[in-house]
Amino acid sequence: MICPHCGASAGDDAATCSRCGSPLAKGRLADNTNVVGHPALPLEGASPLAKRQPTFGDREGPFPPGEESRRTSPLRILLGVAVALGVLGVVVLVILVTLDKEEKIRVPVPTGWQEADRKTMESFRKASSQGGQVTVDYLFTDGSPSNFIAVAHGHAYVTESPEGEDLATVKDFFARHKTELLDQLQGIYRQANASVEVRVYEVRMMSCGTPALHLDLVATMGGLSLEQYFLFFFRGGKMYFALVNKLGGQGVEEEIGFLTENISFE
Repeated sequence: MICPHCGASAGDDAATCSRCGSPLAKGRLADNTNVVGHPALPLEGASPLAKRQPTFGDREGPFPPGEESRRTSPLRILLGVAVALGVLGVVVLVILVTLDKEEKIRVPVPTGWQEADRKTMESFRKASSQGGQVTVDYLFTDGSPSNFIAVAHGHAYVTESPEGEDLATVKDFFARHKTELLDQLQGIYRQANASVEVRVYEVRMMSCGTPALHLDLVATMGGLSLEQYFLFFFRGGKMYFALVNKLGGQGVEEEIGFLTENISFE
């Protein structure tokens, strides 16, 4: 008799296997004959473990049906990483585009004026940079050396910002900073021995919906008069100013009207 559990030989009358102690069905197994439902086991001396992996259907392998499909292949891992990186790239791109979409001031060329050439623009930028705190956005000239329209942004004269950009808040802000602002401007003229007259100091709305301080100054020196009309306004936490500079009392109403109607942001 052959033990069906370990394959050892046993006497025909043995009740248990002398090797593994398993119970033997007397008369049921002999000469390594299969019993229905039990595979033939190796003879004595062979390894008690089968060297062949179990067979499931028509496929051999260490995993039962469906197990192999649940394993993640290296290709699937790479595809998953690629998709994740692609999604991350799109998110980063959206963030960068959003951050880069900062509003920029737009000013068309006023009638009768022209954009300054590069040399004039660079000279004006150096003269008005105030230590790198002011950036010139636009510079227009009418062909004369003394008349120009400049639009710039940065920290000029007033280094603080209002808490809001509505009309009431901006009015209150410039009311509180009036002495500070005028003292700085008048100090510049006094250094040139010029007298200064303040004609306008008032906050009004521009067509773009941004309130602006209108400041009209006339400086007189050596029989000559120079009118400087400023528009000070804030947008997105930045301070902007437009300046119309004309010599000889030529008037600036037309240019100021153009700026208040056509300054925009996009």
